[in-house]
Amino acid sequence: VVGGKLDASAPGGGNGGFIETSGKKVTIGTDAQVTTRAAQGRSGRWLIDPVDFTIAASGGDMTGAQATAALALNDLEIQSSGGASGANGDIFVNDSITWSAHRLTLNAYRNIEINQSLNGSGTAQLALYYGQGGEAAGNSATYSVKAPVSLPAGDNFFTKLGFDGAVKTFTVITDLGAQGSVTGTDLQGMSGDLAGNYALGADIDASATSGWGAVGFDPVGNTVASYSGAFDGLGHTITGLTIDRPGRYYIGLFGRTSAAARVSNVGLKGGSTHGHASDRMGALVGYNEGAITNSYATGTVSGNGFIGGLVGYNAGSISACYATGAISGNDYAGGLVGFNDTGGSISSSYATGATSGDDFVGGLAGSNEGSISSSYATGAVSGNGYVGGLAGGTEEGGSIRYSYATGLVT
Repeated sequence: VVGGKLDASAPGGGNGGFIETSGKKVTIGTDAQVTTRAAQGRSGRWLIDPVDFTIAASGGDMTGAQATAALALNDLEIQSSGGASGANGDIFVNDSITWSAHRLTLNAYRNIEINQSLNGSGTAQLALYYGQGGEAAGNSATYSVKAPVSLPAGDNFFTKLGFDGAVKTFTVITDLGAQGSVTGTDLQGMSGDLAGNYALGADIDASATSGWGAVGFDPVGNTVASYSGAFDGLGHTITGLTIDRPGRYYIGLFGRTSAAARVSNVGLKGGSTHGHASDRMGALVGYNEGAITNSYATGTVSGNGFIGGLVGYNAGSISACYATGAISGNDYAGGLVGFNDTGGSISSSYATGATSGDDFVGGLAGSNEGSISSSYATGAVSGNGYVGGLAGGTEEGGSIRYSYATGLVT
């Protein structure tokens, strides 16, 4: 148990020092006061080095209020280790933390799980280092975002997988930006750097896009160049995004994503994605070759072919995602995905919206040549040929496992 006052501050000048509190189990006492604050220089760092660690209002190793107080005085790093009996080296955030300066680093031997909000402002930064007990190659460790993480705009979010992995710096976005923006610092401006890593630091109201002429938001990535970076919504939503691109391929928040792209933890609420005589359209991604996880869309999507509530054409992976909006198209229309190609996978995902079209119309996927597992659809489906509650067609090589549909098919 850490108690009393630990002081490595620099009240007279210079930078603050370093304090480490280590042990198989480290619990922060109610009377603990730890400071490395510098009156004129940079504050120092407090390292907490246990096996597993839980931040919780009660029953944990540290409360959110204690972490908040610590971050007012120091950079705070929690570093879990492995090897102890019954311990995995995980870090759990089960209580909210609020801070306006300094860096919070969660450095986990294995996984990080964020179950309550993290609220950073001012000059706050967040680093999530996970899977540090092994090398990056083949590392299956994860960080999960189950509550919103708010951060100020700028380069204020960092991740690292594996002890030998590279630190990935994300530009935090908090604004929609202007029509035609290519700044790389706002939502529309992501088009200016298709290899950039971006994170949402706040919910974004995109309703202004309905007034951006007749076309709305310009998709990030297109037929010429795919988006190849990492985008983490950090549990935030984009509301009222309007896209209307007639006669164009690859339409969505992201028009096209490469195999290297990662899109996660974002919700698209309301809005519409439309394109008369347009192909490969989805609210989130028009054509996906990368990985999409823990994301959803609730808006309507309509177009010509390869139309999906979340993704139009999938040649990558989709996991723990859903779509609830109404979908309409001609061929290859699906509640979640219009066409799931060979090598494409859909797992632990679902769709609930009504889907209508001509040929290859499905409640989850219009057509499947890849794999679908542990997924379902509940929306009504209507069409003329190759119509199914789950998939309009499953072609040679396609597989469906542990999945079902309950919607009316006509």
